[in-house]
Amino acid sequence: ASINIKSKPVKTSYFTGEELDLSGLEIEAVYSDGSTSVIISDIIVNGFDSSIVGTQTLTVTYGGCTATFEVEVKNLILTADEVANFIKSRPYGTYTISVTGEITSNIICDINAAMYDVSMDNGLSNNLLSITFDLSETTGLTSISCNTFEYCWDLVSIVIPDSVTSISQYAFENCSRLTNITVSENNKNYSSSEDGKILFNKDKTALIAYLNVTDDVIIPEGVTSIDTYVFKDCSSITIPASVTSIPFNQCDNNLKNVYISDLAAWCNIDFGAKEYHGPISYDYNLYLNGNLITDLVIPEGV
Repeated sequence: ASINIKSKPVKTSYFTGEELDLSGLEIEAVYSDGSTSVIISDIIVNGFDSSIVGTQTLTVTYGGCTATFEVEVKNLILTADEVANFIKSRPYGTYTISVTGEITSNIICDINAAMYDVSMDNGLSNNLLSITFDLSETTGLTSISCNTFEYCWDLVSIVIPDSVTSISQYAFENCSRLTNITVSENNKNYSSSEDGKILFNKDKTALIAYLNVTDDVIIPEGVTSIDTYVFKDCSSITIPASVTSIPFNQCDNNLKNVYISDLAAWCNIDFGAKEYHGPISYDYNLYLNGNLITDLVIPEGV
């Protein structure tokens, strides 16, 4: 016995976030005596994931027999002025939205307001909606200002276009589910790490944002400066010798351990305002090459 796809579903093309629609699907069972019948129940369909863009092969199972058909999942394409209304419609699911057209400051405000309202309605723990914004094909966006996406819990990923020349360090404040920032390669002012977790200036010497800060943070080699409060939630931080400026008030009271490899470089770091003198002025542990520093001998003439 075997089964065949007698008729594919009417809908075989989907945008990210849409649910599978099997309307029109007909399965034909072929028995050992050559007879056939159309199956209308007890069919299992696996393999569909509307969060993954591309061609997907779905498997139909009935009575231990299988058959397959293909569907296509595409990014949702909206003009900039359509995005806010789409979000307001509460389309629960996972969406990658490719935004086109000109983005003005008013449009950004509308998108921000819509994202904030939906996030507040959904609540932090519900995860009913997950949105990726691909802004690489937009025009007119030059600045992502302070708190542009504040409390947008449903924002999980964003692609920043070439046109952006200014990004506030607080642009993504409290975006607790944001796990990826990708900067277009031709952007002249900013860049991102390969895993999308770190936002840098173009030459990756200034660290602007570090997404989903965990207990233990390792600053990449080559970074010389770090924006304020980037690591406010970390408890352990490893600092390379390349760093020359770091405002240590950014770690609040969470920081417990600091790891360095070059004591001279550490002593030359500018910690900003004079009331912040680095970890050794607080109840923190400072480790040099893995060893806890318990005594410091300052030579004459210093």
